Amino acid sequence: GRAGADPTDPRTGAVERDDQLARLVALAARVRASGRSAAAIVRGEPGIGKSTLLDLTVAALEPEWSVLRVGGRALGVDRAHEVGRRLVRRIVGRPSLAGTTPPELPDGLDDLVALLTRLAATGPVAVVVDDLHWVDAESIGTFDLLWTELAEAGVLWLVATRDVEAA
Repeated sequence: GRAGADPTDPRTGAVERDDQLARLVALAARVRASGRSAAAIVRGEPGIGKSTLLDLTVAALEPEWSVLRVGGRALGVDRAHEVGRRLVRRIVGRPSLAGTTPPELPDGLDDLVALLTRLAATGPVAVVVDDLHWVDAESIGTFDLLWTELAEAGVLWLVATRDVEAA
C-alpha cells in the first residue's frame, strides 16, 4: 500500500489505479452522454486490485445509475447459465421493472434483451462482471449476445478477469 495510507480507506488497495479509475469514470460519462454502450476490461494477476477498481468506479457513478453486479465463483460451481440467471434477478429486482416476470435462460434471451433495454431507457445502466474467468461458458455467451444487441442502449460494461495463459 501507500506509505502512510489509511487502512480503512477503500482506496488504499488501489495503488497506482488513479489513472485507471479516471479513465473508467470518463468512459461512464461518455456512455451516459452518447447513449452508446461501451466496455472496459480490467485484467491482471490475482490480488492486484481488479475488484477494488470496479468498486471504486461504481462508487464514483452518480446515484441514478442502475448497477447490476454479478460474478463468477471459484471451483467451477456455476451451473450452465447461472451467472446469466443472477443478472436476470438483478434486473427484475429494479423498482422501474417491478412486477416483471423474469425470463428463463436460455429460452428467454430475447426477453432479457428487452428487459435490459427497458431498464436502460429509465436511466444509465452499468453491468459489472467480476471474476469473468470463473463465469460459465453459457453466461459468457449471454453477455456476448447482450453486448451485441444493446450496442445502442447506453449500457456500460465493466469486466474484471485474470490474465489467462495461452495453452
